[in-house]
Amino acid sequence: MASVFETRDIERSLLNIFLKNKMVLKAYLDSAEEKWFTSVQRRFMLIKIDENFKQGKTILTQTLFEHEVGKSIEKNKRDSYITEWNIISKLKVKETPLSLIMKLKDADLALKVANICEKAVEHIEKGEVEIASSVLKQESFLLESKHSDKPFSILTNIKDRKELILKKRKDPAKYAGIKTGLGYFDYMTKGLFPAEMTLFAAITGVGKSSIMKTIEMNVIKQGKNCLHVTNEESQLQVETKFDTLFSGIPYLGFKEGNISDKDIEKWEEKVKQLKDPSMGKIVIKEIPPYATVIDVEKTFVELENLGIPIDVVIIDYMDHLMPVKKAWSETDEQGKIAEDCKGLAIQLYVPLVIATQAATVVEKKTERGKHFGRLSVYGAKRKVHVSNTFAGIMETGRMLEQKTKMNKKRDEDCDVKWRVDVEKNRDGASFSFDAVLRVDTLRVEELNKNELPQEDEEEKKAVTRKAVTTKSKD
Repeated sequence: MASVFETRDIERSLLNIFLKNKMVLKAYLDSAEEKWFTSVQRRFMLIKIDENFKQGKTILTQTLFEHEVGKSIEKNKRDSYITEWNIISKLKVKETPLSLIMKLKDADLALKVANICEKAVEHIEKGEVEIASSVLKQESFLLESKHSDKPFSILTNIKDRKELILKKRKDPAKYAGIKTGLGYFDYMTKGLFPAEMTLFAAITGVGKSSIMKTIEMNVIKQGKNCLHVTNEESQLQVETKFDTLFSGIPYLGFKEGNISDKDIEKWEEKVKQLKDPSMGKIVIKEIPPYATVIDVEKTFVELENLGIPIDVVIIDYMDHLMPVKKAWSETDEQGKIAEDCKGLAIQLYVPLVIATQAATVVEKKTERGKHFGRLSVYGAKRKVHVSNTFAGIMETGRMLEQKTKMNKKRDEDCDVKWRVDVEKNRDGASFSFDAVLRVDTLRVEELNKNELPQEDEEEKKAVTRKAVTTKSKD
């Protein structure tokens, strides 16, 4: 087994990815620290990759690298830099950037721990046990201090910031949030934004998966691509539920094979409509239960390399993930998972929508007609703390009038009435809206659509038209 301190191959693998993928470079370059690279050649390459990207937002080519080497390095040392480039550029890397960065962070931490232990041992050998104990306590405390890998920003450096403000003013639709299709939710939150996490919570069986799939169907109508990651339902289950959502054919018909020729024709026609150039794509990826966000990131990067840029990531669901780092308790584990998910949204710079289990207290609140609370989630409060938007879904009853009007036999066959309590809205006040889960087609619809201001509806249509037009041109 290789030592944690032997990082040469890891360093080379990360540099290889930085030389090949612009999207990955944009997402992860700021996370790579120069001190992690154990040779002058690899440190030089990282510096030049960084300088080149910040100047022109492009990948460093071999021609540019050789030019920089010729300009900056002594003649008798240049061959070692070119050799290192050739070794790195020919690698076939299977690991994800996040995985490689985590390994380099671990190696850096291991080195710090080793240095602390060495200092303590020196004092112990001198008989200075209390000093050794003090060294261990003080230095270990400093190891726990977290810091940002992102570069600092000075507000008075206005050139780049003004440029972005002017771009937004010129083309606001380009920077608008991605609409979920839930009108009042979009009106209050302005939609889904990059690097932000939206968390839905509900008790088992209420319909967390359904609201996320409904959002995805609305997102692709705007020409945006979704990555749907499932670790609870199988890929076949997810595909079948999407078949129901876009065709309107009852779910049990697909599940049990009770499909008429007419239904099959309708389904095929709807599939063809999904292939329209103005429509986005939904890519489904099944990962094992209790995998980590690294598996999600790997799929994201693979799709980018295939020319399928992902605009929104959906994970169904949080409670079946494992943290990247070891946790010390179940509560700590849940908190770390939430932090990993938020970190993934920031690194990939996409909106992340995810579901989690509500606490059992929600059942009692439902019975009493009370609202969902910020602490009504299973596990750690940190789930809500790291979310930008947090919504709790509560079942408020069944549309029992359907038993007579639609000849439904059981209460369970009637549509489910919801109240969705958005307890955390990162850009505004908390709010609630009523919705209904259509049992046959699994679609979630708002019940108070008419309360949405007319001017916002017009703005929504304009943004959608702009997004579709842009997608068609691309």
